Parts: sequence; C-alpha cells; structure tokens
Amino acid sequence: MNKEDRHRVPVVIRTFKAGPDGDEFADIIQQGGMALVEAPMTEIHFRNPEPNVNPKEYNWLIFTSRNGVKSWFATQQQLSGQKIAVIGPLTGAALADFGVSADFTGSGKTGRIFAMELLPQLNAGDRLLLAVGDLASRDVEDVITKACEGQVTIMRVEVYSTSKPASINRDAVRQIIDDNYTLVAVASPSAVHNLMDELSSEAKVTRSTTDLLPSSQLSYGTGKGFGVPRFATIGKVTSAAVCSYGGEPVIESAVQSFKALAESIVDYIKGTSK
Repeated sequence: MNKEDRHRVPVVIRTFKAGPDGDEFADIIQQGGMALVEAPMTEIHFRNPEPNVNPKEYNWLIFTSRNGVKSWFATQQQLSGQKIAVIGPLTGAALADFGVSADFTGSGKTGRIFAMELLPQLNAGDRLLLAVGDLASRDVEDVITKACEGQVTIMRVEVYSTSKPASINRDAVRQIIDDNYTLVAVASPSAVHNLMDELSSEAKVTRSTTDLLPSSQLSYGTGKGFGVPRFATIGKVTSAAVCSYGGEPVIESAVQSFKALAESIVDYIKGTSK
C-alpha cells in the first residue's frame, strides 16, 4: 500500500491478539472503514504457581492484568472464598468471563495508583496473594507494604511469563518504517518494547545510537534515525512505555478496554478526516 492509498484507507496495526470470545476491537475498526493489520508483539505462557503457595491461606486475591486472570483459571486454580481485587475494568471483564465478580475494581491506571485505591479496603492481619506476570513491576506490593507498616502480608506469585513471538509480521514492521500506516494499537508495555526493538533491528539502528524523534517528526527510511510510531494505547501504563522512548501516544483510551480503545481510534480518524 502506497502513501496515497494510506490516506484514503486508514490503516491500524494491532499488536495484540483477539480474545477467544469474539473480536469487538476488529469489528469496530472495520465498521469504521479502516484496514486492520495483525502484528502481535507478545506471547503469553501460563505457569503453575509455586507449590509452596496455598491460596486458601490468603483472604485477598489480587489481579493486575487479564492474563493473570486467564492463567489462574487455566492452571486449575480454585477460588477459596477470598475477596478479589482487580486493577481495572479490563481485568474485571476477564474475571467475569469465568463467572466471577470482583469485590474491588480499581480505576485501571498504574499499579501504584491501584495500590493506593485498594488500601482503604484492607484491614490489619489481611493476607494478600498477588497474581502477576514475570515482567510486572513491584509497585503494588511496595506501596502496600510501606503504607501498612507490616500489618498486612502480601505474597507475589508469578502465574505467567511474557515473551516476544517467535514469528513477527515483518511486513507490518516495514509498513511502520515506510510510514504506510495510520496508528499502532498497543495494550501492554511489553508490546511497545518489543515493537521498538523490531523497528530498531529492521532499520539497522539501535536505541543507544539513535536520536528518537517525536511522532510528529517520523523519519523512518530517511537516514536521520527513526521516530516513535503513532501509538494508540489502552491506558496510562502502556502510555508510560511509549513516553520512555521520548514520544507521546496520539491516543490514550480513557477506559481500559479493547472496545473503548477501538472507539477512540474511530473518533480520532473521523476528526482528522474532516
């Protein structure tokens, strides 16, 4: 697709996979008259929690991602009457897919904000089991541990790992380098980091020797280095990953859900085409 065609038909490159129960994101994007290019940048591997961790000994079970929820149930972990806290609506929706409702749902922002939101729900003597991925920050346990001054116990258990897929859509990477796209939709920091690594490799440059340009000054293929792509992010945590490369997302979904992200993209495209 040449640049003239790109301006006629907006192209959205998606870096996350569709869910098992329908693909609302793709439906909204395509109904909005846009082309959708699939380029998954993460691969999730479920893990069995450590055998010495007994969930029955904890009265709170905490999830900070939808993959944590999926892994928990995929590895045959049972709930034992614990209260359940989730970082935001997207994780809560993943929990609802298993017929379970969260006792507390955060705003879906950062781990640090989620921990602050959860604090008023906790009591002295509470025991918290935090189910996370191997790349998750320690913000949640750090904030709670410091604020509660030893009055609660929090155990971190890694229930999944994240890696770069063995097979990458190189055509999609080249589309970004050639600026033959409109937006790149991302739903996790890992997807941002993996895509930037792929762009760096494909462009034959490295982050350590290249000046990263803001998205308004994209310069792929010009010999002037490479810029931060035009990202549409699902929330603040993913946006922070984009900002770590010296850019800013074009769109940040106000609600942490695939549906809201797709609708934000459609609204943005409609606004720029007027």
